[in-house]
Amino acid sequence: MTTRRRDDESIAQPLTSNATTATRVLIVDDSELSAKLCSYVLRNQGAEVVAVGDAESAANVIAEWRPDIVLLDIELPGIDGLALTRQLRADPATADITIVAITARAMVDDRARGLAAGCDEYLTKPIDVQTMPLRVFEAHASRSRRT
Repeated sequence: MTTRRRDDESIAQPLTSNATTATRVLIVDDSELSAKLCSYVLRNQGAEVVAVGDAESAANVIAEWRPDIVLLDIELPGIDGLALTRQLRADPATADITIVAITARAMVDDRARGLAAGCDEYLTKPIDVQTMPLRVFEAHASRSRRT
């Protein structure tokens, strides 16, 4: 099942995937346009995608659906993406999930803070649709080899 946002509401809509063992990706972004673009690109790579607009919704999806990868914006309403990253890393049940930050914060210090918080990769907006899926799946492969 994939959740698409319309304004601040989550609306569940199933998406089909040809792969029976598709990589599960949770997108956490309060920008509907960014979430739709990432969803489209990753689904075209065979991923099963769910998108939500805030960290609280993300925590609920993670508990119920257990994604392989969390692609998250840093600046979210309520709990920010780095706080969510620290929570996921601190919990043994979620510590092995690949976390990729995707954000408009493009300064070197921002990247360093993201990686220090526990992100496996740090991508900046605007999204490069050519390299984004490669970097996301490479980060996942790298984390899978370490755990």
